[in-house]
Amino acid sequence: MSAPGHVDGSGPSWDRLRRRLRLLLLGTLLALAGCLALLALYAGESASNAAEVQALEQARAELLRLRERLGERLDAPDASEDVAGELERVVGSKLHYRYAVVRDAEWKVLFRAGSGDEGLPPRSVGPEVGVAPGPAGRDLAVAWHGASRHVTLHLGLSEDRLSDELAPRGSAARWSVAGAGALVVGVLCLMAGLAWRELRATQRAASAAHRSAHLAEVGQLASGLVHEVRNPLNAMRMQLGLARRKLRGVDAAPAAEAAEAVERVEEEVLRLERLARDVLSFGRAGLEPAEPVEVAATLRDLVEEQRAALEPGERLELEVDPSAEGARSALGAPALRQVLLNLVGNAREASGRAGSVTLRVTPAPPGLRLEVADQGPGIDPEQLGHVFEPFVSFREGGTGLGLAIVRRLLERAGGAIELDSTPGRGTTARVTLPGAPP
Repeated sequence: MSAPGHVDGSGPSWDRLRRRLRLLLLGTLLALAGCLALLALYAGESASNAAEVQALEQARAELLRLRERLGERLDAPDASEDVAGELERVVGSKLHYRYAVVRDAEWKVLFRAGSGDEGLPPRSVGPEVGVAPGPAGRDLAVAWHGASRHVTLHLGLSEDRLSDELAPRGSAARWSVAGAGALVVGVLCLMAGLAWRELRATQRAASAAHRSAHLAEVGQLASGLVHEVRNPLNAMRMQLGLARRKLRGVDAAPAAEAAEAVERVEEEVLRLERLARDVLSFGRAGLEPAEPVEVAATLRDLVEEQRAALEPGERLELEVDPSAEGARSALGAPALRQVLLNLVGNAREASGRAGSVTLRVTPAPPGLRLEVADQGPGIDPEQLGHVFEPFVSFREGGTGLGLAIVRRLLERAGGAIELDSTPGRGTTARVTLPGAPP
């Protein structure tokens, strides 16, 4: 037995550990999702700010190049066409430049391309590019001092057009971070799923090991007890048989009654012997060395044996998947026969004299799947969870060891069994047989 607090795969400590791990995993994923959302917002803003700074630097460089290209042409009397054309080229080359304007010292417009500078208030402009708020964006201005006049060159940077250009960059950055974050979360979820599967497998292994150790102790104790009980039972049965034969030769009514009582006692002794035999089988289940056995051939032999003992109206069918032909199991012939006899016997008893029992074999790599289905009344859901417990029986005359022996044989060989039952529609035993090399 496990000590209190010992994690054996089925106790409260294990349940608390699983709850804490689930909460820790959920909290970690939520915190990671929040961090990724903040990172995506920050990345979008950073990309937009960086793009805006880059646009301003490009506009400064464009304005300085414009001043250099125009140069002394601003002093020439016939410079109107050249200057206007240069301004139109600048405004037409960038979607986010709303205007390019040349003003004199009195803030009068000399040349203009584009629009949007009408409400620009006068201000002092030096030889270095300055940036000031404009009517609909930023106004970049620089001074030029010619021989005959001093002028200022203005370049209007539109906020609306700049936002249209910067938004995709910020959105792309956010989507990039979001995509990377989704990939990270997906990987973490995959790792968490694998870790959870390993945790469940560890729990099942710990539970099976605990149950196997407990049953081994019970089996060892029961085997010793059976050996002590069987000899007295054999002696009792022999004496009862002798008494019954002697009483049958006496005609008196009391002798007949005594003979009937002896027969009833003898039946109980036989039942105790069967119980002792089952207990001994339970204690030894799975301990004998096993040689791999061909499942389909063993099933056919057993079905033929069982059909010879069927009552009128009973049916026993066998369905073997063609791909399961020749497949072998590591369970071994004696253990496989015992499993089949227990399951087929239970199914026949449940189906009754007019019922049908069907055996099916299908591949279930790396082993095989065996199903034994009956047409009986089914098992109550409250009883279904206890049918594999030793000495628990829900039918009259049962020892409660048949299914316990079946499960022990299978688990010790690496197999498994489960029951699927619907009240009123029958029960199907699904057995996973461990595979063996061909």
